[in-house]
Amino acid sequence: MSDERHRVLLVDDEQLFLKATNRSLSRTFDVVATTSPLEALELLQQKSFDCLVSDLRMPEMAGLELLNRAAELDPRLGLVAMSAFSDAEALIEAINSGAVMAFLIKPFTVQDVTGAIFRSISRACTSGPSGTVLALFGDDVSAAQLQRWLDDAGLRSQLCATAGEVRRRLGRGGWDLLLIDLDLPESIDLLGVVREEHPHCWPVLLAGDRSRALSADLPQLGARDVLAKPLHGPEVLLRLQRALAQKRASEPAPDGRGDLADRLVGDSTVITAVRQMVRTVADVDCAVLIRGETGTGKELVSNGLHELSQRADAPLMAVNCASLTETLFESEVFGHERGAFTGAVQQKRGLCELAQHGSLLLDEIGEISLNVQAKLLRFLESGEYYRVGGVEVLHSDARVLAATNRDLGQMIEEGAFRADLYHRISTIEIFVPPLREHMEDLPQLVSFFLQRLARRHERTSISIAPDALEELTGYSWPGNVRELQSVLERGLLLSPDGRLRKGLLAGKAGERGGHGQQINTAVPLREALAEVTRAAEHEYLVQQLIACKGNVAEVSRRSGVDRRNLYRKLEALELDPQRFRGRG
Repeated sequence: MSDERHRVLLVDDEQLFLKATNRSLSRTFDVVATTSPLEALELLQQKSFDCLVSDLRMPEMAGLELLNRAAELDPRLGLVAMSAFSDAEALIEAINSGAVMAFLIKPFTVQDVTGAIFRSISRACTSGPSGTVLALFGDDVSAAQLQRWLDDAGLRSQLCATAGEVRRRLGRGGWDLLLIDLDLPESIDLLGVVREEHPHCWPVLLAGDRSRALSADLPQLGARDVLAKPLHGPEVLLRLQRALAQKRASEPAPDGRGDLADRLVGDSTVITAVRQMVRTVADVDCAVLIRGETGTGKELVSNGLHELSQRADAPLMAVNCASLTETLFESEVFGHERGAFTGAVQQKRGLCELAQHGSLLLDEIGEISLNVQAKLLRFLESGEYYRVGGVEVLHSDARVLAATNRDLGQMIEEGAFRADLYHRISTIEIFVPPLREHMEDLPQLVSFFLQRLARRHERTSISIAPDALEELTGYSWPGNVRELQSVLERGLLLSPDGRLRKGLLAGKAGERGGHGQQINTAVPLREALAEVTRAAEHEYLVQQLIACKGNVAEVSRRSGVDRRNLYRKLEALELDPQRFRGRG
């Protein structure tokens, strides 16, 4: 990379904001600032810039129009949009324009805008298709040079030191190309592994004098191209971009489903809208609030937001706010110093620190106390925090995702949730609908879960009877998709032949369609109660056996029933613990 400072053009009609931002950015970049979009266009025609940072709301010209016209003048210009308006519509309009590369919500920190500028410049550096590159290289000096070329081209890359590291990273998925140095002894074996186990990753070979003759015999092992060493930057990038373009052309046309659809299953209008919203806002570097009932799939949405963002290479750290006391929450999120409280025998890094450059998910955020809300608000506003018992100000640029099944608006009215915190975490909101609102997806969900459960429980043949599917369709699913998965898992474990039949909802509380446990009024009360009790015991023990993987001793401990009586109950209810053993 060049040692010259990047040139940034900054446009905002607010004089004070422009002056303050110019002063902050000038420590890192060569900045030219103006309040006039028209003057900015003239400057772009007269001088060369690496990045344009523009407000979206200006009286002389809309910021989005300025950004689009700037993209026409210089397709390799990094473009950053900023706005004090936290409505999703303005942001999504900018995203859909296809020109803007990074987004900022005012007020933001110097670290926020600096990072956005660098990211946008990196993404604009390449005129070819973006992609991910994994590399195994033997020469440390050349490897460092290769890393700089890949970074400058805006390619997400990772250089590995060993073949074992390459295999581990390939196992996580998401890599388009693998660069293999043929001068390394393990390269041929690794090439075979890629062909057999990771066919979606295309190998590109790096050949020196010793291995150049060998490389001619390797196309049959799946090698897509061979680059001669010593490497030349422009040629390397040209060949990699060509390989990426060929790979993209060979893949099926996108149908709106992809990896995210593999988890957010369904073709209904509401689920399609959720998937599209996730894809649209994943790269918008602002807080997202995910709302929805328990069991709807909020965690899947948060995973998608992280994995589809530019932060995907950094960690996604999650904390369940409902499961921690106030002190433990602060320690978990912000960390603590040695001796901060009883039991704090050593310093602990908090999730804010561990999620640096990545994402932090605050699950069930409606459960935190007002005192913790105040500390969390400070972190969201400035990126600053203290470890518990610490005096040093720490910084984190983690993107905050929050999820809740509570009505935060009502909690604000009741004084249980801070309005300013709500506005900070809800720059963009995504609502995950309950299953009862997209029942047309139920057959697809059933098929998806049965296939996954069959792999988990090592069943080769599974199916569901039509009347069983009809039974599921008539239920209102208060526990949503999570409850559906639980019902199907129980049914599969109790089915000796892998055929799910009617009666999957036996023991469920009465819901729409009347599929709950029915009271038999044709028998005396004592007999009716005995039937209900038997059904409840059956359901309870099935759930315990699933949770304990068939371990009777553990079920006995958790249920409080001694082992001898437990065996008698299992026999009477025709439950075989062996069927649940080693599963899950």
